[in-house]
Formats: sequence, C-alpha cells, structure tokens
Amino acid sequence: MEHSFRYAEKITSDNIVVKDLPACLVDFDTIISTNDSNNNVALPQFVNGETVVDLDAIEAHKAQQDGRNRNKSMDLMFAVEGDNEQHLVLVELKLNYLDVRRNLRQDDLEEKVEGSVLVLQNNIAVYPTFYFIFANHLIEQAINKLSRFYPDPKVRQTRKTATIEELKTLFFGY
Repeated sequence: MEHSFRYAEKITSDNIVVKDLPACLVDFDTIISTNDSNNNVALPQFVNGETVVDLDAIEAHKAQQDGRNRNKSMDLMFAVEGDNEQHLVLVELKLNYLDVRRNLRQDDLEEKVEGSVLVLQNNIAVYPTFYFIFANHLIEQAINKLSRFYPDPKVRQTRKTATIEELKTLFFGY
C-alpha cells in the first residue's frame, strides 16, 4: 500500500486543521530540527519546501479552546494521495533518544496515536500505519523494541519504525 501513495502538499496545506490554526503548517526540516536537539539528522533533508502539520500545536490549540488538559499527540502529519484516495499520515519523531531500550514505552506510543486520531476526527481518513522515526544509529533497537511491544503481526503492520530517509523514500519520492 505505501508505495502507491505520495505526499500531497495542497491537501496538507488546505486541511481543515490548518485553516483553524495556520501557524501549525511548518517546514518539515524545521520540525525535525525542533525534535532533534542532539543533531542526529543532517539538515536539510527536504529540499522542495515540503510542509507538514505540527500536531502538537493543533492539540495544544484545541485543548485551550475546549478548556481541557492536552492529550498526547504524534509530532506531525501530512496528507498523501494515490489510487483515488487521500489519507493523513501520522508521524512521531523520536530523534532525541539515546537508548531506545530504556526510554521507549508502549503506553506512551499508544496515547500519542489515540490523541492524534481524536484531534483529527471529522477529517479525511488517517493512514492505517503510524510511523515512529528514529535516528539511523538506533533503528535496529527501535525495530526490536516495537516487535516486542506488538507481537501480533497484524498490529505490528500498523506501527512502523523508520528513519527519515525511509520516510522520504516511502512518501516523498526522494
């Protein structure tokens, strides 16, 4: 399924959540930089001005509007299209991790997925796979940890670890 869908800039920038909070539309490299204080990823990664939606900003805005505490959320989303379908891809950047084995928690990942799906209700369909992005040197640790979190292969297919390079290949045609 992944290979038939490609990043859709116009659908991303025209999304209803962007209309509600235009400042949430950010350059992909900017959000990488914000989530990578250890400088594990060389920038620039995205040279065509690709923009994404800062889901943390959307959740903070909605929580303030609703007078409630913030839910956890994935870091970003972008739209993809293909096969006459549109989807929102949800991505969590785990680029600051030094040791996946000690720091990564399944309940934290699930709360981020649930919070993001909730904030995007009444939107276009959410892509069926959620992406957790790690620095290249930690990707094997992350793959092993997630396979223990999700022993059921059907569930594991919906929770993927990847590097920035792999995400770029899957959806951005780099």
